[in-house]
Amino acid sequence: GTCACTNDFIGEQCETPRPSSWPLRNWTLVLTAYQTTSPSHTIHNSVIHDSLHYHEPKIRSRNKDNTATSVLSHIWTSVSSTPLCAGVVANVGLDKIGWNRIAPGSKRTIRYFYCDGRNHKIIMDGTTTVMDVKSRRAFEILASNENLYPGEIASNASNAELKDVLAKGYSIFRSTFARDEEPEVVLQDTMKHLSLVSGEINIPANWVCSKYALGKDKWALFQRLSKGMCNGVATYSPETLAYDPMWFSVKASSADEAFIKARGYILQGQQMRVKVGSDYHDAIDVIRTGTLVWFVLSPYMNATDAVPFQMDDDLVVKSIVSLDGTRRKCVHVLEGDSIFSYSLEFGLAVDFFVDARHYTNVFSVYSNSSVAHGRLEELRDLIISGSDIRVLIQYENVDKDRIMNTQRHTVLDTGKVSSETIPSWHLNDAHYPDLRLAQECDFEYVLVTSDGYMEVANFNVWSTVNVREETDVLITWLVG
Repeated sequence: GTCACTNDFIGEQCETPRPSSWPLRNWTLVLTAYQTTSPSHTIHNSVIHDSLHYHEPKIRSRNKDNTATSVLSHIWTSVSSTPLCAGVVANVGLDKIGWNRIAPGSKRTIRYFYCDGRNHKIIMDGTTTVMDVKSRRAFEILASNENLYPGEIASNASNAELKDVLAKGYSIFRSTFARDEEPEVVLQDTMKHLSLVSGEINIPANWVCSKYALGKDKWALFQRLSKGMCNGVATYSPETLAYDPMWFSVKASSADEAFIKARGYILQGQQMRVKVGSDYHDAIDVIRTGTLVWFVLSPYMNATDAVPFQMDDDLVVKSIVSLDGTRRKCVHVLEGDSIFSYSLEFGLAVDFFVDARHYTNVFSVYSNSSVAHGRLEELRDLIISGSDIRVLIQYENVDKDRIMNTQRHTVLDTGKVSSETIPSWHLNDAHYPDLRLAQECDFEYVLVTSDGYMEVANFNVWSTVNVREETDVLITWLVG
C-alpha cells in the first residue's frame, strides 16, 4: 500500500488495496432466543448450519437490570447431535464491578448460550473451584451477511495447495497456528473453546486443543480448566478446510519501509497475521515501541508434528516476535504453574500479512475525558448493530502505539460504552522498546471506556488478578 499522512492519526497511515468486488462486512439478526423458546430441529438446522456456517457470530443481550446492552464477539459455534445449538464465547473474560471496572480479585469467566434461551456462566476460581451458574435469559445471535471463509481446501487436497494458501497470508477457519515443514503442513486451534457432551458443557470443563494435517485424522487434546492436567485425547475424521482470501502480503524493500508500513497498519486498525520462520500465527496484539514493532502471537501446543497428542507431554507455547526478528517464548503446562522453559532467538525471518477490510476511526477520547474525534452516539449504534471493533491505544508521554482485538462491549442506555479485549500475554517493562514476556507467563486483559478510563489486568490460574490504571493515553475505537 501507499502511505500518506491523515488528520485522524499521529504518524503514517497506509491505504490497503480493496477490490470493488469484495462485499462490506455487515451483520444481521438471525435468531432471537427467548426464555420460553423450545429447541427444534428447524432452529438447529437453519440457524447453526446454514446462517452460521464458517462464521464467528455475535451475541447481543440485555443485562438483568435492563439498563444496558452487551455484545459479545469471537463466538465459537457448535452443532450437536441433539436439537440444540450453542455458541461458546471463544475467550476468557474477567468479572466487573458495574460496567466500567474490573473487580478486585476478579475471577475468570466464560459464557455459553443455547438456542432455547439457556445461559451457562463458567466461573474459574484459582486452581480449585469451577462453578457453573445456569440461568435463562433472552438473547440474540447476529451473523455476517457474507461468507467470511469462501475458499475451500478438500481434506484430500495436496499439501502444495495448502502451502500456497498460507504463503499468501490467508486466514484458515478455526486455525490459529500452522507449521509449514516438509513433508506436510500441520494446523492447530488452541484454547478457543470448551468441550461439549451431547451439546452441553461438561463440568468440570475442559479446553479443546486440536491439530490436523491434510489426509489424516484430526487429533484433539482435552485440558482440564484450572487443574494443569490432561483429561484425555480423541481422534476425529478429517474435514474440509475453509479460508478467507481477503488478506495480502506486505512487501518492503528495506527494514525502514517495513517499519513504516507496519506502523501505518497499526494506526489504521488492520488485523495482521505473521510468519516467523516456518510458523504462521494470528497477531493477538501489535505494539510499536520507538522504532520497533512487536507482534503478540497466538498460542500453540509444542507437539507440532502430524502425530496424535500425548496425555502428559504436551505444553503450550506463548511468544512475541519483533519485526526485526527477535522472538521470545515461554513454554509451560497449559492451566498449570509449571514453567518448562524460556527462550530467546535472534535474526529470524519475519513476514506479515494484513486483512484488507477497512476499519474506520469512529471515536477517540483522552484520559481526561476530552473527545478528540467522532461522536459517541455513532460508536454506540455500531457496537449494538454487531460491527467488528478494534481499539487503538496511543500513549502521550511514551513513544508507543498498541492495536487490540475486542471481545465484549457494554453499552449503557445513557450512552456510555466500555470495551474489553481478547486476553493477551503480560509483558514486563511494557514501555521499554525491548519487550519481554513476564516471568509468570501470565495473561493480560484490557478494559477501556468512552470517558477515557483504561485498566490493565494481569492474571493466571494460580495467582490473584492484579489491576492497574493507565493514564495519559488516547483511546480510539475503529470499526470494520
